[in-house]
Amino acid sequence: MAIQKNFVVKNGIQVNDNLIVANTGSGKVGIATSVSNYTLEVNGDIGTETLNVVGVATLTDLVINGSLSALNGVGTTDQYLASIGIGVTWKDVVSPRTTTTYQASSGQTTFSALYTVGLVDVYVNGVKMVSPPSPYAEFTASSGTNIILNDACFGGEIVEIVAYNQL
Repeated sequence: MAIQKNFVVKNGIQVNDNLIVANTGSGKVGIATSVSNYTLEVNGDIGTETLNVVGVATLTDLVINGSLSALNGVGTTDQYLASIGIGVTWKDVVSPRTTTTYQASSGQTTFSALYTVGLVDVYVNGVKMVSPPSPYAEFTASSGTNIILNDACFGGEIVEIVAYNQL
């Protein structure tokens, strides 16, 4: 049978030295500590099924045993939490690069690949080609969709285009 009574603290309360300490002057309560620096300070683990944190910019040493859910549900492998201004949401980790490989035909100079201008490398048989804007550039990569080698392939070369993603 539960007893329903108001709990009134006058002049503070202390149970078993540092089990529970309440200070009416500061309005602070400590559990398992004799000194409370916060409104509620717990020296030890806190178990809860639901935790609602409001007005806190940073959480340090937070351990979550189980799933973490955000606005759009529970994250999956290769996802991270991103701030969206009014909370957080799960986002997919972007691959840092994409590699497209071709076996060149005789006389071929143009290779198709999606890339961000300025964020692409070209290798022919494992040798990195000099990239623009060098005056010695060995290819042109200005459209975002095609790479044009300055010299035609003999045929059979392995051409690798490495497109880097902005993270």
